[in-house]
Amino acid sequence: MLLSVSGRTNPMAGEPQRSSWTPEAMAALLAERGFSVTADRDLQSVAVEAGIEGKRTSVRADGHIVIADRR
Repeated sequence: MLLSVSGRTNPMAGEPQRSSWTPEAMAALLAERGFSVTADRDLQSVAVEAGIEGKRTSVRADGHIVIADRR
């Protein structure tokens, strides 16, 4: 955010953004904070379901969308 406000480019913009979180670890973290996971979907299946095609499937294959409700 600060880089975009200052008009500077992000030196890490071209680097892959990876996380060591597993779906199970994320669900446990959310549960500790009063949430229950109602859906955990990988981005590739969401993109296919939505009819979105593209060349950067590796990003979608690794990413997840988690939907959680506050208990």
